[in-house]
Amino acid sequence: MAPSTRSAGYRCSIPGLAGFAGVPSPGTALYVSQNGPEIQQRGHGQTRHPACKKLSMADKLKLGAAPPAFSLPDQDGKTVKPGDYKGQWLVLYFYPNDDTPGCTTEACDFTDGLKDFEKLDATVVGCSPNSLESHKKFIAKYKLKVRLLSDPEHKAMTAYGAWGEKVLYGRKSIGVIRSTVIVGPDGKVAHHWARVKAKGHADAVREKLKELRAA
Repeated sequence: MAPSTRSAGYRCSIPGLAGFAGVPSPGTALYVSQNGPEIQQRGHGQTRHPACKKLSMADKLKLGAAPPAFSLPDQDGKTVKPGDYKGQWLVLYFYPNDDTPGCTTEACDFTDGLKDFEKLDATVVGCSPNSLESHKKFIAKYKLKVRLLSDPEHKAMTAYGAWGEKVLYGRKSIGVIRSTVIVGPDGKVAHHWARVKAKGHADAVREKLKELRAA
């Protein structure tokens, strides 16, 4: 595996390190500003967004079926569609926010293992609500090698079951649900992780790809 691409300013996401190594503590103004999309809390009496009703993941993505269509820009403004990757394996992962601890861990892990994914004929693509400019800064800061899509209106995320109600630090909120989909060379959904943890997920995806290719 290639050497780590993490910069010296990388912020560790291991539980218990909040407040150290540049990791803001939950509840602080800095934490909220950096994790806005991930902790969109519903205040007392706040109306739930109509697109955020609780959905069954089984209803959103069915194995062996074509994945929901979308057309989103990447960090360079180029339009990306699922069909662009037909004939190869596509790893599409959804994450809450650029340059936050867990999301940085996940992006760096996918980048560090990129050569292994290429050997498996797989392309890794990330998607979050962040702007193209935010993606560019995120990529430059950590020397990321994955393509990042911008979905500020959460349309693709809703279609893939990656936007909805979740519990963060004991509080219910509406936001991005960290999840991943593998689309096979035939353009059909081959595997879906409805909810994942950032640390170690890239390794799990790589192992699942090996399993799917061998089937």
